[in-house]
Amino acid sequence: LRSLLPLLTVVSLASAQIISGNKENCRFNADPIFSWVVGVWEKSTNKYVGHGAMITSVAFVTSCREYKTPELYTAVGQFIWNTSNPEDPCMQERNIKSIQKHPQCTNSPETAIFFDFSAMRMETAFDITGTTTRS
Repeated sequence: LRSLLPLLTVVSLASAQIISGNKENCRFNADPIFSWVVGVWEKSTNKYVGHGAMITSVAFVTSCREYKTPELYTAVGQFIWNTSNPEDPCMQERNIKSIQKHPQCTNSPETAIFFDFSAMRMETAFDITGTTTRS
């Protein structure tokens, strides 16, 4: 989890910025570091409340104890076009359609050690391109 802290900072900063430039072709691919990480934002407060790891273009795994109903959350994925200007990110936001919690998930961190996960399905998939080769 400590290795994800720099990414969370980038996601937080990027989400607070007004997106400028032409982002019509804002597709994700395997090039950025941590390309599979998704931020979870609470709609009513517009605050970051968690993160997850993509398992398909339309679903990701995350913890289960904090989340209530799917309508409250938005998934945010990010690809930075210009790494010399990280304040100008390329982002996609998707509403959450459903949250499938592990059947033994509880509100207690002591008892949820092995069961603290859920799958979130988004209403629509992220727009993702194929993998590319780094040069």
